[in-house]
Amino acid sequence: MRKMGYEKVIALTLLLLLVLAPVAGSSQPAPAVGQSVGVGGTVLNKEGFPVEGVSVVVYDTNNAVVGSTMTGPSGRFLVPLTTGTYTLKLSKPGYIEKTVQFTVGKGSFYTELGTIVLDYSVAISMPLVSFSLPVLGVATLPVTLSNRGSSLENITLEVEGNCSLSVGFYSGSFQVNSLLLNPGDSQSLTLKVKAPYMQNAACLVQLRFTSNVVQERKLLVNVVNQPLSLISSQLTSIRVAPGAVLQLPVRISNKLSDAFRARIALELPSGWSGVVKDAAGNV
Repeated sequence: MRKMGYEKVIALTLLLLLVLAPVAGSSQPAPAVGQSVGVGGTVLNKEGFPVEGVSVVVYDTNNAVVGSTMTGPSGRFLVPLTTGTYTLKLSKPGYIEKTVQFTVGKGSFYTELGTIVLDYSVAISMPLVSFSLPVLGVATLPVTLSNRGSSLENITLEVEGNCSLSVGFYSGSFQVNSLLLNPGDSQSLTLKVKAPYMQNAACLVQLRFTSNVVQERKLLVNVVNQPLSLISSQLTSIRVAPGAVLQLPVRISNKLSDAFRARIALELPSGWSGVVKDAAGNV
């Protein structure tokens, strides 16, 4: 009888502890293992990649700094804080500064801000990403660069491609390889693309804009081979007697945008001879 009574007492004690444990913990949940009291989040760029080395500074309602840190390789940050209302400021050269307001409430051990996206300071505007271009043709595209950040941006312009296209950035008649943009400034450029004489091809042009960060744009140029129609003649066929001498007018006109040098060759039937002369009679 004593043994059973002792077991009942133990059972009742365990049941009482199980009932009371949730009640005792409901006033303030314990933080998870490894979790700090404060605020955290993840900083990504526009492409969705983590941004390392972002300065994270937290201000209270009196604009006093109460915490700071830097984002790691994964873009994560964690700043220990107490209960209150705060402003989080994120900054890194090459990116537009961003602020986030949040509150750490009573009984909270951790506030997660989730994903925060930082935009680039240098904005690039290009209206086209693909177009067709005839052989020996020239195309021009407007490109505008704007500095929306708070510091000077020194931008290097580079071009790479898988075809023998001639591609460059121009301001008027001057080619531009780099430029300086003060905060709030914009620069309008012209991207000039020239196609050589070649077969039909799909040419991929890589445009690289390097400042505090690197941005790239891709341009697809479909080069189309077509008759140039540089030489024209009114006659397409003739009938002559043996020993006769003919003079056939031939017109050469330049419909291209640049000067060119051409070599003219005659292919004649066996036993024929001929020469090409200019308007002054020079061979």
